[in-house]
Amino acid sequence: MERYLHALFLLLLLPLVGILIMEGCFDQKSVERQGDDAVYSFITEVKEGVLSIKEGNRSYILADDAIDYRVIPSPTGVWLAVECRPVSNLQTLRLYKKESSGRYRLQRERITQRLWERAARRLGFEIADLEPKGIDVLRWEEEGRLHINLHGELPGRRVDHNTTLILE
Repeated sequence: MERYLHALFLLLLLPLVGILIMEGCFDQKSVERQGDDAVYSFITEVKEGVLSIKEGNRSYILADDAIDYRVIPSPTGVWLAVECRPVSNLQTLRLYKKESSGRYRLQRERITQRLWERAARRLGFEIADLEPKGIDVLRWEEEGRLHINLHGELPGRRVDHNTTLILE
């Protein structure tokens, strides 16, 4: 039943996301509610390869080195998982954590490479043989627990590996 609802949700959401991406701008809001009061809110904007965060009256650039981004905030907004597409056939994952100053800072550099190395050891393949390398955030299970999917093609077989990343 959950898969059916998920598939239905995607079928309804994908055309809208496609339209927004074709316009060159994708805004996403995340609000955590505590009672009736919203305690956290921000807006992300992607325009011409630049990912910006806007919170209240301040705005800053989070990244500017990819052609597309998808931002997936954790349940409380402390973490941001950002799927990046630096070039058309490569996907990477970046993790940002909100500091006491209120700004998000990059954490765990090279996390995509480490995840692929772990999957290659576990599944028995050479990373150099894998093309293209994709990574998708499936969902946040809870704060600090991120489910992801690594996927790509090897000669003669497809890699499709789900894993959980536990953040501190």
